[in-house]
Amino acid sequence: MVDNIPDKEETVIDCILQSQHREHLIVLSEPGEDLALISFMLNKMKLSIGLQGDIPGFIYDYLNDRLRIRVTKNASILKFDIFIAWLSMDNIEKEEIYTWFAADPTAN
Repeated sequence: MVDNIPDKEETVIDCILQSQHREHLIVLSEPGEDLALISFMLNKMKLSIGLQGDIPGFIYDYLNDRLRIRVTKNASILKFDIFIAWLSMDNIEKEEIYTWFAADPTAN
């Protein structure tokens, strides 16, 4: 949970993935309705980071190594949850959606 966000100030929160295998890392922007989500894939591993999307006063930046959450001074809430899910897959075609569902706060 992220809480104690200063009221009436802009706050930046970075969810960064540091990888030694950057050249092989696949970055996927996978937002949905009321969902901000980024995923990182390396071989048969996938990690997804998600939080509630479409929050007034929040700006979501999907970058090559992070999900940046900018909470503006006009934000409608001052605390929120970030969900992280990861999986080692046997069948990528079938299983790659699993982390998307697990990191979706509306499904939890």
